[in-house]
Amino acid sequence: MAAEKKAQEKKRKEEEEKKKYAEAKRKQEIAARKKAEAAAAAARQKSKGKGSGSGTSRKAGGGGGKNYNKYIGPIRSKITRNWRRPLGSSSDLVVKMRLKLFPGGGIANVQVIKSSGNVAFDRSAADAVRLSDPLPVPKGKDFDAFRSFVLEFTPNRIR
Repeated sequence: MAAEKKAQEKKRKEEEEKKKYAEAKRKQEIAARKKAEAAAAAARQKSKGKGSGSGTSRKAGGGGGKNYNKYIGPIRSKITRNWRRPLGSSSDLVVKMRLKLFPGGGIANVQVIKSSGNVAFDRSAADAVRLSDPLPVPKGKDFDAFRSFVLEFTPNRIR
């Protein structure tokens, strides 16, 4: 009995160590991503020259560029495939999120700009975006319309 208890305790400690290691690794990845975001932002600011402001264009709201409509559909589809809506979500929930992307479609930031009031619903939408990394975006100048844009999530669709 004592040997069995020791074995269980050892197994529990090993599992705790694995969890600690996984958490440390996750924190390192987050720190690396933030560092890359900061470097990319600094590079963008430097390439724009002097000036203040956020660096977003009028297209940042999500409505510009000749290829915008060509890419926004596949972006919505990919996020929808990864979205696991909470059970029992009310049909009147709406959450608006601003997505900031790196060239190539990598997710730089996901920000709730208008909450639905339901934390689980908001989190599920943000998680769907993160799971969809990278998003299918155009290259070159057409990417500018997707550097920062807003999506609206309802339980039935993404707009």
